[in-house]
Amino acid sequence: MRPSTEKQPAYPWLLFFFVLAYPLLFFPGTLLGRPAVITPLDNIMASEQFLYLPKLLFLLAVGTLGLIEVRKQITISVFLLMLLAHIILVVLSTFNAHDELTYNLLGPSQRFDGILYHLGLSAIGTIAYLNLRNAPQHFHKIAVALVSGCFVQSLVVILQRLNLDPVTPLRLWQESNVPLGTLGHPGMVAALLLPGTLVALWLAIEEKQPRYRLLWISAALLSAYGLGITSNSAAFYSLVVTLIAMNFVNRNWLLIFLSCLLVAAVLIPRAVLTSPRNFENSQSYLDTSTLETRFVIWEIALKAIRETPLQPMLGGGPDALKLAQLRNPPFDLLAKQYALEFHWPKDATVKDVHIKKFPEENIKIRDQWIAFEFELFDGQKNVTKEHGFAIDRAHNYVLDRWLAFGLISVFVWLILWLYPVYLTLRQGHRLGWVLFALMIYYFAWFPVMQVEPIHLILLAAAWALPHTSRPKNEIAV
Repeated sequence: MRPSTEKQPAYPWLLFFFVLAYPLLFFPGTLLGRPAVITPLDNIMASEQFLYLPKLLFLLAVGTLGLIEVRKQITISVFLLMLLAHIILVVLSTFNAHDELTYNLLGPSQRFDGILYHLGLSAIGTIAYLNLRNAPQHFHKIAVALVSGCFVQSLVVILQRLNLDPVTPLRLWQESNVPLGTLGHPGMVAALLLPGTLVALWLAIEEKQPRYRLLWISAALLSAYGLGITSNSAAFYSLVVTLIAMNFVNRNWLLIFLSCLLVAAVLIPRAVLTSPRNFENSQSYLDTSTLETRFVIWEIALKAIRETPLQPMLGGGPDALKLAQLRNPPFDLLAKQYALEFHWPKDATVKDVHIKKFPEENIKIRDQWIAFEFELFDGQKNVTKEHGFAIDRAHNYVLDRWLAFGLISVFVWLILWLYPVYLTLRQGHRLGWVLFALMIYYFAWFPVMQVEPIHLILLAAAWALPHTSRPKNEIAV
């Protein structure tokens, strides 16, 4: 028989390289090369060119190429209709913000989650869904790519914790030496390592050959170790709760043993490695101050929702929370939040709060600062502290979607998440536990462009893969 000359589709490997490369992608230096950072604005621009712009361009490029490949496979389905509804709501809500065009298209500073990003995000979700619906065997490639990327990411944060940072010298500017990986924030690194750790775990358990099983176990432990270095409480508790639930449902000695090893790997980093500047000051998993700040932020977010035009159905765009504060500052709540976040002394007594516009000429709404005048502050009288409006996310998935794109968007994403989680867990599918962990994580965090496309690919896989019940004696993780 003559070999087939039919062209093999490229998108399975396109997805593999996307999942592997997207979190690791950055641009050394800046696009044009630049001197050392002089002002905070320079630092923001350098950070955007280094971390965010390369990822956005890569996302759009892969999304465009992938859609060209799968265009003939596009049919009506609930998942694709939900993504289409999301794009429509993004556009309507973003223009409802009455913001500048560049912010509409690119999104707020150091977020880059404007209209262009959501177009790329929906394209990636569409490609993943169509690919895995027609050829579910390709999910193994995605799983391997995710674990491999997490392996590299963990090595990066370990080197950063050892003061052997391979990334920061390429920035052409310096930041505080806290493990950031290649994603720009410990919480975002945790958002990648959390699903990567769980995927490596079920690859290890399902592997039949001992040497490959040992490889996957090593990858899972390294990812868990990197997760511990980030010291992210939301990811830690998500992992622990998920492992407990998995062991309750699947009573198996190997799973129990590996689960204990993973929790130990998360807890070890503080005790073993030398700590760079600022890491010792990060909060422990038993510290409740972060949760206290979350309560205040949620209160600010609910106030902003009530003030956004056309709510509850439409939102105020990706920068809705910050714009609401700039247009009608909740001084009392901001004072409470900053007191917790910046550890104001117990004797701090606020005398007056007002808006300071800086610089004085060519003032725009985002140039406003908030100035707190203290009658007494740490034993000193008549002290003034100035802060930018730094609260730009509600740190809760539902509130952030509601603020940005309205209540309809909340229903869209709840359906996208809850249905496959219910289906996969009911039928014992391994991917359900990964989504379960991410749902817990998102209770106190929010979607960001550094990792959300990876999460959406996992979500698309849960919708696309065939769901059949496993035999009772088979381990389902």
